[in-house]
Amino acid sequence: MAIRILPHFLALCLLALLPACSSAERRSEQGYGQVQIQTETVPHAVHPNEPFDFIMIIEGPDLEEVRVGAVMPATRMQMLKDVPVEPLSGNRWIARGMLLHLPGQWEVTVDIAYNGRERHYTFPMQL
Repeated sequence: MAIRILPHFLALCLLALLPACSSAERRSEQGYGQVQIQTETVPHAVHPNEPFDFIMIIEGPDLEEVRVGAVMPATRMQMLKDVPVEPLSGNRWIARGMLLHLPGQWEVTVDIAYNGRERHYTFPMQL
């Protein structure tokens, strides 16, 4: 019995080690391909009024454009300035110098354009 529980226990331990701001979302849309987005912040811990970079690994179709923003749902407040999004090597993109000015629950928004379509994804972030 203990031998069967061990793999599940190890999997839960590994999940606990994952960064709090890292996430992945997978959406499948017939005829337009499947998109998977994994995100990471640098530095890992994000604090109010301290700039950070938002790195995305976007798997799926060839992308025409990527835009990133953030909104605080409780107040509908958005970031004070737009951030440039640059492609890195392969399927990696980076939004440099993001700044969330208030503590609380935020949603980082990622808009991608591919195959003549635009798709909108959100990733929660607690400061």
